[in-house]
Parts: sequence; C-alpha cells; structure tokens
Amino acid sequence: MSAARHRQAATAVEAAVRATPGVSEVYRSGSLVSSIVDAGARLIGLRGDAPLVVIDGEGANAHVAVSIGVDAASGAAQTCRAVHAAVAESLPEHGLSGAVLSITVAHVVEEADIA
Repeated sequence: MSAARHRQAATAVEAAVRATPGVSEVYRSGSLVSSIVDAGARLIGLRGDAPLVVIDGEGANAHVAVSIGVDAASGAAQTCRAVHAAVAESLPEHGLSGAVLSITVAHVVEEADIA
C-alpha cells in the first residue's frame, strides 16, 4: 500500500472514530518517541494535517492503532466496542479487512471537565 493510500485509509478511519458516540477526542497514536518526533515535525510545518490514526502494514497483516478520549457517561468499554465496530466497518474499502485493531483510551472526560 502506498503512503498516499495509507494516509487516505487513516483519514477515513479517524473520521469514523470521531463520529462514534462517546468519543470526546482522538489523540496521536504511537510510541512516546514517535509522538515527540511528530510534534516537532508539526511545529516546523511538515505534518500539520497528518492523520492521528496509525496504520502499519498491509491487508490482513496490517495493524491499526487508535487513541481516544471518552465521555465518562458513555463508559470506556462501551465506547471502545463502538469504535472497534466503526473502524472494522471502514477497513474493507481500503483493502484492510482482518487488520489487527488496537484501541487505547488515553483520557476519560468527567462531567466536570465538559462544563
């Protein structure tokens, strides 16, 4: 899969995640080092619009990583199940059926945080 197709797939997956009820935010996925490198690249204008979802590999061997914030009222487990379903539904059109999905809850937004 070309870099352009990876980017297109990651953008579509990110849109599906953002549209999922209970998701308050989507965060950059990856290791601390890759996040620091990416933040530096964005600061100098190299990757300002890069998708926050990471897709490595191709087809059924691909790995899709998503980091989310969830609304406490929606519940992390229920929101993760909904995100998993939304991502799994969006993958076949990008040739990624059967990809391994990793969903990380990075933040839970309490009601006091929302107000």
